[in-house]
Amino acid sequence: MTAAGFKERSTEREIIDDTALGAAEMSRVLRNLAMVNRYLGGYRTTIDAVRRLLPRAQTVVRVLDAGAGGGDMARRLVDWGRATGREVRVVTCDLSYEAAAYAASSLSDLDRASVVQADVMDLPFRDGDFDVVVCSLFTHHFPTPAVAKLLVSMHGISRYGVVVNDLHRHPLAYAGIWLLTRILPASPIVRHDGPLSVRRAFVRRDFAEIERRTSLKLDVRWRWAFRWQVVARRGADGGTAGA
Repeated sequence: MTAAGFKERSTEREIIDDTALGAAEMSRVLRNLAMVNRYLGGYRTTIDAVRRLLPRAQTVVRVLDAGAGGGDMARRLVDWGRATGREVRVVTCDLSYEAAAYAASSLSDLDRASVVQADVMDLPFRDGDFDVVVCSLFTHHFPTPAVAKLLVSMHGISRYGVVVNDLHRHPLAYAGIWLLTRILPASPIVRHDGPLSVRRAFVRRDFAEIERRTSLKLDVRWRWAFRWQVVARRGADGGTAGA
C-alpha cells in the first residue's frame, strides 16, 4: 500500500465491531490484543498518562476503562497502583456481551476491578464518578465526529481528565502489525483487523480536527511503537466540553 493510501482515515468496518461474534472467537481475539499491547507498549502509554494526570497525593484512584475489551488494561492499572502505593479501582466497560463476560472471568481474582456492559455513547455514569477515564485502541473504531462526541462524554464523567491511547496511521505501522500478526499466533480476525485498524487510526491533524469540534485542549504525544498518547485534562487549563 502506498503512502497515499494513508492520507485519510479508512471507513472500512473491522470484524471485531460485530457484536454478534461468538464467545470462542471473541476470546481468541482478546487474547491476541493483549499480546499486541504487551509487545508494542500499549500499557506503558496509558499508565504514563494516568500518572501525569493524577495529583501526587491522590492515593485512591477511580478509573473507567471505556471500550475495555478483555480487561487486560485494568489488571495493569491495578498492579501499577499497588507498586506505587495507590488503591486503583477500575471499572471496565464494553458494549459486547462476550467481551464483558471474558473480562469478568479474567478479572475475577481482582477485588479492585469490576465489569459493566454498556454503550460508551450512553454511559450510565454521572459527572465526576471517576478520577480518570481511559480508552486504549478504541477511538479508531469511530468516525471523527463520533470520536469528538465520545471524548466530550468521557471528559464530563471524569474528575481530572481523559487518556486516549491509539494508533498512528503510518505505512511503517501498517507493515509492522501486518508482519507481527503473521509471525506470532493470531486469529484470522486479528490478521484482518490489525492492519485495518492502522488505516482507521490517526495522524496529528486528526486531533486538531477533534479539538475544533470540541472546546477540549488535547495534549498529543507520540509514543513507541506508533502510538498516540492523548490527554484531555479537566480543569482550568483543560477546557470544558462544548460540542
